[in-house]
Amino acid sequence: MSATNGAVTHVSNWNTFFKGMKIPSPPGQPDRQMSLPRRIAFVLDWAAKKGPNIIVPYNVVLREIMGFTHTPRLSNKEVADLRKKLPVARPILQTEYKRDLYNVSGIGVRATTGDLDVVKATTPRAVARVHSAHEALRKNATLVRVDRLPESGPDRGWREWYAKAVTPAVKLLTSDPRFDKLLPPPSSAPTSKLPAKKDDGEGGVK
Repeated sequence: MSATNGAVTHVSNWNTFFKGMKIPSPPGQPDRQMSLPRRIAFVLDWAAKKGPNIIVPYNVVLREIMGFTHTPRLSNKEVADLRKKLPVARPILQTEYKRDLYNVSGIGVRATTGDLDVVKATTPRAVARVHSAHEALRKNATLVRVDRLPESGPDRGWREWYAKAVTPAVKLLTSDPRFDKLLPPPSSAPTSKLPAKKDDGEGGVK
């Protein structure tokens, strides 16, 4: 394990890296454990403070949240189950720790460390998902005319639901110029050379 300005930059021994970390009990419940998603969020936040930008392998995250004395294999079923819980841990990480979750498929995860890190690491994927959802809804809407939906019978409720739930969303995404202003072009992240980032010593970047 090596460090620069007090921040860990490389991990060769995860036992040493996580030495001293202790997952707290839920507030007011000293004999209970945090839920698994909350433990994941806590561990990733803790790791981001000690080693900004370091990817923590899935099996190491599992070991820490479960308190194992050994490190499970990446192929372990419990590791696969852990990965399925990452989408649940993400909003907890965002809301309680003001960080996003950056997942490197097949390797591991980490929490973001600052505004620029969020923009570089997770915003491009979020934008791509919005564009994809926008296009999927637009194409879906071209197949439906509200006036052709049943006005009576057991399916009449779908006409009302579509008019109230779907039509406003389609109008917002396809007609509201404010929406276009919120979205950058659907291309990938900038390809121009960016200035080298500098660790600010607090888990962020400048």
